[in-house]
Amino acid sequence: MLPWQALHHLSLESAKSVHQLADEAVRDLLKKYRRPITLREALKESLRMQPANDHPRDQRAVARSR
Repeated sequence: MLPWQALHHLSLESAKSVHQLADEAVRDLLKKYRRPITLREALKESLRMQPANDHPRDQRAVARSR
């Protein structure tokens, strides 16, 4: 049986479209490699705890008092 035929049979058995099965497979693969799945997750991961050009509050207070 060819892979395409197997995929078609799986879609019939699971009552899902081939597109839905492909989406599920891609999501599982992204999870396996710990990659963001949605845009929201990607944006959340891109945030840094402290931006590169900002200083911690203590150092700013020390710099002002000089």
